[in-house]
Amino acid sequence: MHPVASIEVYTQGEMFVENGTTGLLKCTFKSNEVISSQASVSWSFVPEGSSESTGDT
Repeated sequence: MHPVASIEVYTQGEMFVENGTTGLLKCTFKSNEVISSQASVSWSFVPEGSSESTGDT
């Protein structure tokens, strides 16, 4: 078994970025544990109206 810790990540609810441009997603986080410098957070983009964003298959 590996030890597990969680963090709460906060960011704005919606973000609009023009197609072909770069957006910057600002966030903060909170944890009750010390966070390792090796910790990472991964984000993914789901286009509005895609089947992934609605849960449709």
